[in-house]
Amino acid sequence: MKKKLLIGTVAFGLLLAGCGKDEAADKTVKANGSSSGVNKTQEQAEMSDEEIAKRNAKIKISIVDEVNYPHYDNIMDENSVYHAAIIKNDSKETVDVSSISIAYLDKNGTVVGSDDSSVWVSPSLLKPGQKAYVMDEAGIDVPFEEYGKTEVTISPEITEERAKNLPIEGEALSGDEDTIFLKGKVKNTSDIPTDYITVAAALYDVNDKFVGVTYGQVQDTLNPDNSKAFQTDSYNFTAHTKNDLSHYEILAYMYKWPEGTAGEDGDGEVTN
Repeated sequence: MKKKLLIGTVAFGLLLAGCGKDEAADKTVKANGSSSGVNKTQEQAEMSDEEIAKRNAKIKISIVDEVNYPHYDNIMDENSVYHAAIIKNDSKETVDVSSISIAYLDKNGTVVGSDDSSVWVSPSLLKPGQKAYVMDEAGIDVPFEEYGKTEVTISPEITEERAKNLPIEGEALSGDEDTIFLKGKVKNTSDIPTDYITVAAALYDVNDKFVGVTYGQVQDTLNPDNSKAFQTDSYNFTAHTKNDLSHYEILAYMYKWPEGTAGEDGDGEVTN
């Protein structure tokens, strides 16, 4: 679902107001946010670790679009690169894509920064053909003018865990000199409580070009039929874009292991 933005200049950044709401919203998950590899299906329980690894290695995840913005980070007082991407599950399996590592290279191909523990992705579980939004920012140990490119490695795992899309309302996008914010409310429309929701939005310019991602989480208990406020944020990359921001697509998800799944999040029994 895409939302139109009302745009005005504030300090060196933009003040963006989200107008209208058509459908549900979904919030991005942190890359290490799920218990990947802990829970096993009955089929996986009967396979060796090597067989499981070979099966997972056949899963194909494509990068549909991505942007990279080298800049000086005023908050962290360091040179940095902001990375955002849209990825897609090209396989026929539901997979956990929370294991993502990123290497930032200079123009000579030397690694000058990396991240594998705080890459944000939402949803972190993808059905066949489904897309997710990825966001990261990491410091680099060279002047940002010497940054060359970003290499992303995704290690998907087949899983029985599932993500449920949740509706969002009352959202508004705004920004200051350093940060883009998106605030709103997400509602638990399931029949069980949840204490982990991810929210992410893909942002587009007036020509429908992808220009970035903003991400957030809700980690407080949210009971069925209740709503809770959320906030996403990202580096204010608008100085790097040629055109004004025009609209965004926002999604929010909760996560659940089905009954009959062994492991710390399942019910301890593997069943058919």
